[in-house]
Amino acid sequence: MLVLLFAIHDDAFALPAARVEAVLPLLCIAKVPGAPRELAGVAKLHGQPLPVVDLGVVAGGPPTPALYGSRILLVRLPDSSGEKRRVGVLAERVTDLRACPDCRTENFLVDLPRGPKDAGEDPGQLLVQWLDLARLVPPSLVETITVLVHSS
Repeated sequence: MLVLLFAIHDDAFALPAARVEAVLPLLCIAKVPGAPRELAGVAKLHGQPLPVVDLGVVAGGPPTPALYGSRILLVRLPDSSGEKRRVGVLAERVTDLRACPDCRTENFLVDLPRGPKDAGEDPGQLLVQWLDLARLVPPSLVETITVLVHSS
């Protein structure tokens, strides 16, 4: 299985790559007045509005910073009726796409890459947690932001 690695604040997470339609650069995101805090705003994708949810805020922390490695993950999430809606998910430090044959739905360790300064030292491993976006971003939020974005 291929997994996409990224961060929320100081923690590493993974999603099955098959659930991500595209990894987009940090597009221009316009704020939506009166929107819930979890909605980073709306971006344009192929001329259509795309609601963008901020994973940092959804996870209970500060907004995701606009860093070089920050990306928008294009996914489909269910709304309250069960209909899958196209949503952008703002993630920090989208770093890697890895083959992980033993990964299923449990946390796992990945070897950290050796840098030029590691000179023989083992840089160690990083605990990566599985992220279930459908549980983290509730259907009611998907419905709310979809209505807000398409009515603005």
